[in-house]
Amino acid sequence: MKSKGVAVVVAFLLAATATIAIYVYVQGVRSNSTNRATDMVTVIVPKQDIAAQTNLDSVVSGGGFTTLQVPSDALVQGAVTDITQLKGRTTRYPILAGEQITVARLQGSSQELKGGPLGIPAGDQALTLPFDAPEAVGGVLQSGDHVTIYASFDDITLLTGNLKKLVAGKGETKKVDLGDMTVTVVPDVQVLKVDQPATGTAVGTPSSSSGLRITFAVSPTDAQNVIEANAQGAVWLAMLPPNEEGVAQTPSSIANILVQTGRRPV
Repeated sequence: MKSKGVAVVVAFLLAATATIAIYVYVQGVRSNSTNRATDMVTVIVPKQDIAAQTNLDSVVSGGGFTTLQVPSDALVQGAVTDITQLKGRTTRYPILAGEQITVARLQGSSQELKGGPLGIPAGDQALTLPFDAPEAVGGVLQSGDHVTIYASFDDITLLTGNLKKLVAGKGETKKVDLGDMTVTVVPDVQVLKVDQPATGTAVGTPSSSSGLRITFAVSPTDAQNVIEANAQGAVWLAMLPPNEEGVAQTPSSIANILVQTGRRPV
């Protein structure tokens, strides 16, 4: 009887512990859901592209703006959160449909934004490259996203030898063919701005059918590497999950792929 009583007590304690664990889990889920809900901010965005030097009164009266809920950590510095901030104002720079509007992009603004209108991080530079949609994650990228920049090259050839002797004209070079190769140019880059292809006529400007233009925040060294990679090969972007840092990958070639898949190159 005594052992039976102990078993009942142990069973009761286990049940109570499980109940407490479930309660704590549920409260945590509710807390996280509440935090996500309360961390959203309402901003004002245009329904269509707006050209520079456009008086916004006519756009406001014509219902050319709408509201958008964005996470607080994705809020652009100086973003317009009330339609009254746009009355009587004129754009200094073009504003894209669905883009957060910063007061620094309006004429007469005295607000000095860190990093300028694009919010360039200290020590970085803004670099813009053109892309077709497939090379840029199907065109879904937005300001604040992070990507890995890859580059694919055809028929890479290296010339090896003693540099000092080569400069003196006494050395000999050896040609090494590496074939096609894809490499990581920059493992983690912040997207500052995305100019989408125009799908209709923007306010104050004719329609355009140009491709994506994406502006990145990169160090001066990375900017040089990206420009050279874009000039010599094909540049591709891979979007990183939220809060995940990019990591440089081992260069990939057809020989490496065959080895990884258990096949031998012919």
